[in-house]
Amino acid sequence: MQSRASDNLRRWNAMLGLPDDFPRLEPLSWEEAGVRAYVREDLLVGLAETANAPGVHCLLTGQGQGATTLSHLLLARLLAGRNRRLLPILLSATADSTADLAAIVRRTFVTTIGERRWDDVLSPREYYDLREMLGSSHDSGDQDARTAESGAGIPARVRAETLSGPLPAFLAWIRRLGLSTVLLADLSGLEDEDDALRAIGRLKDLAAPLHEAQGFDTEILFLAPTTYDLLDYVWPRGYQTSAFAPYTPEEVLSILWQHHRRLDLEEPDHNPLRAIVPASLVRAGWRADLSIEAVVVALRDRLLRLFDCDWRDVFARLAGEEARDANHES
Repeated sequence: MQSRASDNLRRWNAMLGLPDDFPRLEPLSWEEAGVRAYVREDLLVGLAETANAPGVHCLLTGQGQGATTLSHLLLARLLAGRNRRLLPILLSATADSTADLAAIVRRTFVTTIGERRWDDVLSPREYYDLREMLGSSHDSGDQDARTAESGAGIPARVRAETLSGPLPAFLAWIRRLGLSTVLLADLSGLEDEDDALRAIGRLKDLAAPLHEAQGFDTEILFLAPTTYDLLDYVWPRGYQTSAFAPYTPEEVLSILWQHHRRLDLEEPDHNPLRAIVPASLVRAGWRADLSIEAVVVALRDRLLRLFDCDWRDVFARLAGEEARDANHES
């Protein structure tokens, strides 16, 4: 009976201190993702190093494999990194589907510049040029354009003229200051070919006019292999590609634990789910082409089938799965 299985699963979850609806993955805010999202640290470190390497880099990833979360975590890593001359921006093919991308780029870079301290990073000449550009409205007597200054004495907002000029000239000015720009573009959620072509067209409209000004120093694109094939066909640019391997069944358990763990009690590296939930239950519903969400749904269905018994038999059934898990590893 489904109700008996559901009741047993809730009872089992309560005993382990897990939410009633475990296993499920609910959407996380980007603030929550910083502490609750599982990510391969070596991959994040490698991507942060790639951000300092000029060129256009494509990370090929399957649908629903966490590329959007990865792109946000990479943005946070770059903003907090040691290279304060690096200005990163993240554009999303879904979230920014109708926005003025050039305006987003200008405002994001100006905001980042306004929030950072530069007097100990730039040369005196670069710092003077920066203050002249960003501080012009502050010195002009335009009261509406004035804002509180950052610790370095640079306004966090600037007059409209600074934001409305041609993007190539704006990026060229940033480069003259000795700063580097990194464009992160998340194209991973595009399943429809027409949607993918529209997103590629918008990105091309943004970046293609920038060639004479050299455009962005580095671009990192997150996209599915099918989207990459379209990209390389309609806009070949000598892309440097790397593949993101699907998360393994064991990593799915890490994703679940990181998502649900008590932040005030458990250490992030300690994952009791690997001892509690046999990996064979995940493996039974795992395929390399499935999204993480689909694998988790399959795990829940498998648990419900396993728990469709008298409560006293639940642990015997789990022990049987653990034995099969041990035989698989041996």
